[in-house]
Amino acid sequence: MKLHESLRKIIRQFGINVLSEKRLLFILSDYRAFDEYPAMKQVFEAIVSTGAGKELMRLSLDDDRDGCLSYARELRKSLSEQRHFREDLAGCAVDSILFALGLTDTVTEPSDHGFDAVEHGRGAGQRGEGARTERFEEENRGRKQE
Repeated sequence: MKLHESLRKIIRQFGINVLSEKRLLFILSDYRAFDEYPAMKQVFEAIVSTGAGKELMRLSLDDDRDGCLSYARELRKSLSEQRHFREDLAGCAVDSILFALGLTDTVTEPSDHGFDAVEHGRGAGQRGEGARTERFEEENRGRKQE
């Protein structure tokens, strides 16, 4: 089951408060929601640990659609710029929550099915050729020194 579909089902089953609880990560794992995009687990850990899930929950319970969408935009930016998660993963995580809350109908899936959620190199926060090249060089440099 896709991550956003799992989230919607989990909220229906356990209630919206689950967005603010650490058990959300375990429930998502039980639903195998991270199987397709394993790196998403790290992003969701950050969302739960920082209280961002709780804030999205609060805004949606207050029927503050505009406030919730505004907070979601800031959360995407924060996850990417301050936590250095890839933009596509940050966007997918936030969109999945908005989908589960019924605030959006679409979720853009990440471009990579890998395990690394953090952007490395010069292009941190963006998917650029320079970032991939620099990461490849760093990995190979470490192997040559061994």
